[in-house]
Parts: sequence; structure tokens; C-alpha cells
Amino acid sequence: MKPGLTLFTNSTSLALPRFGGNAPVGVSPPIVNSLTRYFATIVLDLEEKQELSLFTSMDYDEGSPTSLWVNTEKIHTADCSLVQCVIHECASRSSSTSCASDLRGHALETEAEISDIVVEPKGPLLLPSKIGGRPYFYYGQPKYVAPINDLFSEGYILILQFTYPGPKEAPKGEWPFFDFTFHLFAKETSDGITWRYGWG
Repeated sequence: MKPGLTLFTNSTSLALPRFGGNAPVGVSPPIVNSLTRYFATIVLDLEEKQELSLFTSMDYDEGSPTSLWVNTEKIHTADCSLVQCVIHECASRSSSTSCASDLRGHALETEAEISDIVVEPKGPLLLPSKIGGRPYFYYGQPKYVAPINDLFSEGYILILQFTYPGPKEAPKGEWPFFDFTFHLFAKETSDGITWRYGWG
């Protein structure tokens, strides 16, 4: 995965990078409950044969263990089903509304690779959604940033970063991470891919 920006477009996508709407055909996460919603799909290889789809299972009740707020600024493992990663063969959107997103379906347009943006101290905050590169942080709390730095020292890489696109570009529906920035990290091991994720 290489650094780059991901832009939200207003078109409906039937295949390849997209978010919101119905999940890909035949794709569902290992754990499905009443909170489980499809979120997004990106292409994993240059041959466009494999995709990665993300599903969320969160609520917004501050007293709930599955609450977005309770789990903010924490690094989670794949054992935590708040966000589930599913690698699968490329598939078009399903007509089934099972696990359908609360967001209207949109395509994702990936721009050409660019260098990470260096933000000057007290300069403008630039938090693009992107694939690869280094993570940016909306709040930059040390209790969240420090564990992420530890992940890099352990050999993890940033797979993607999703940032709320803003009120003018946001699709209809509820953005699952409020105004936090979502980060997904991965490391390839002899047993497969190990995932880590969080938002802050």
C-alpha cells in the first residue's frame, strides 16, 4: 500500500473501492449481531483480485461496552469485533440489505501517490482519508499516539485512514466514527495478517 488520498465521490459503485450501501455479494464478517453494519471496501492488490471489506458493530450509548465513546483512543486487536476485516475476492455490491450500512452507498476514488503532508506547528490541520503513509491525528492524545508508534516498531504498517469528510461532502446517514479519525494497521506473519485498529 502506498501513500495517497482517497476522495469521496457522489456516484454509486457496483464494484471495487466504495463505502456505505450494501455489502459485497457473499461477504459478511465472522461475528454478526444487531449492531453489525457494512462500512467500506478497498482493493488490496494491483491486479484487483482481492478486496478488504470493513464492518462495524458499535453503538453510541456511553454505558455500553460496544460504545464508540468508551472505545475511543484505544488500540484494538482482531479479537475485538467492534471493527471486523474481511479479505475476499473482488465482488460487486449485493442486492441484500443484510448488514447494510447506515450510509448511502458511494464510490471511492483513489488519487495518485503523493508525499505525506508535513504540518507546521500551529499550522492548518490536514487530515485526508488515505491508503498507506503515516497516520494523522485529529486530537493527537499521547495515550493514543504512543501505542501507534509502538505498532510501527513492531513491524505494522498503516493500511488506511478514514476521516469524516465534512458536512458538505458527507453522505446521507450516520458516519460510524463521528468526527474521529479511524486508523487500520496490519502486519503479515506466518499465520496470516494481524490487524490492529483504533480511532482518535
